Parts: sequence; C-alpha cells; structure tokens
Amino acid sequence: MYEAKRAGRDAFVKHAVPVPSEQSSTRRISEFERLRHAIDAHRFVLYGQPIVDLEGANITQYELLLRMLDEDDRPLPPSSFLSVAERLGLISRIDSWVAEEAIRLVADQAKAGVSLTLNVNISGKSVGDPALMEVIDRTLSETQVNPSQIVFEVTETAAIANLEEAKAFAEKLRVRGCQFALDDFGTGFGSFYYLKHIPFDYLKIDGDFIRGFRDNTTDTLVVEAIVAIAKGMGKKTVAEFVQSPLVAEQLRASGVNYAQGYQLGAPRPVSALFAA
Repeated sequence: MYEAKRAGRDAFVKHAVPVPSEQSSTRRISEFERLRHAIDAHRFVLYGQPIVDLEGANITQYELLLRMLDEDDRPLPPSSFLSVAERLGLISRIDSWVAEEAIRLVADQAKAGVSLTLNVNISGKSVGDPALMEVIDRTLSETQVNPSQIVFEVTETAAIANLEEAKAFAEKLRVRGCQFALDDFGTGFGSFYYLKHIPFDYLKIDGDFIRGFRDNTTDTLVVEAIVAIAKGMGKKTVAEFVQSPLVAEQLRASGVNYAQGYQLGAPRPVSALFAA
C-alpha cells in the first residue's frame, strides 16, 4: 500500500513473500543443534549476583544468572542464546536445569551450615509447562530444603503476556512454600493493575527508574509509589541496577528493602562464591 502511494497512487504494487533460503534453514538447524548439545553435555554454568539488604547492609540472597560455554569454554551471556532457546522450544529444559541446580545448591550449603536464598529466573514460555513444576517438586522432595529459600522470578512483561499461566504458576509455588518475584516491575502498561491478580513476595523495580532516581522527579515518584504499594501489601521491594552506595542509601531512605547492581556486587561463578 505504501509503495503504491509513493508511486503516485491509483496503482498497485505486487509484493512477493520471500521463501526462506536454504542458508537460513541451515542456520536454524545449527542453532538448535548447538543448544541441544549444550543442554545434553551440561555446557551451562551458573553465576551469582549479590542482593543486599539495605537495612542491614549485608548480603541476604543471590540472583542466579546463566552462562553457556562456547567451544573454548568461554562463558557466553544469556542475550546470545536465551531468545534462541525460547524460539526453538528449548527454554523449558534450560529453566528446569537451572531450577534443579538452584535447589541442590541450597541443599548443599545447608549441609555446610550456610543458609542460602537464591533467586531463579524463569522464562514466560516455561511458566505453564508442567514438566518444570515436576522438576521443582521432585528436587524439593529429594533435598528437603526449605522452599522459602527459593525465589522464582518472572518478568512483568512475560507475566502480563501469560497472565493466567503466571497467576497459576505463582499460586502453585506459594502452595509449595516457594517465593515469587515480579522482575523488571514498572515497564508494563497498567503495572499496578496486575498486582491484584498475581500473588507475589517481591517487586523488583526496573533499572530504568533506578538510574534516574536521584535526578529525575518522575523516576523518584514512580519508585516511591511502588514502595508504598508493596509496603501496604506486606511485600518487599528490590532495586535493580544500583550504580553506587550513595544511590543505595537514598533508596533505603525511601523505603526500598533490597538492592543489586555491579557496583554493589558483580556476578561471579557459584563455584567461587560457595564452598563445595
């Protein structure tokens, strides 16, 4: 239509849908095989980023972050493979592996006398997958860990896109004693509306509001509104992408409970963080 308008109107332009090339099909197969091999050969590693309790200024929990090892054992960031895994239908297997590893890590630390709480990111594509819940149930039963030491995170946008499944997932976690966090909160239209539909324990405030917290009035008002609502509901807030101890202190004064960011603690391999 636009091409016809640009051609002077009173005309039509024929558009031929391109046929996927053999090269693009081969690339998709290659991506699928690479990811499937990584899953089967355990080519994933976990990193942990500290989450700081702003009231006591101590680390109370960690968010687990996933890396995939390339052919030279170099860790690849999640941006290089997670979206591909979602598109190719492999993300549930990855999420299940992370969930099981997290629960077993908490159990191992408990045996060493360390109480550890871990945050586990779950793709919106996995929240309705019964196989994931089966893995969670089985591993919790085998390890007998305190389920409240596992916090499952789903981004707000993913929760909104799969509202009923996200609600059911959060409710199932609550029955089992696990905790649930809405990640990147504040990015979606009508964010506050969804709070009455999805049971949660933590709101993780999107980093876009935290970056401008000191200098932007709108960001400050949004953060304070999120804190007020969470506090009124008896829930906790976590500020993401905190860039300095000064910002962390100002967030604490505004009522934010926890903070994380590279300046407070960069992600490190769990093998280096926790004793075997």
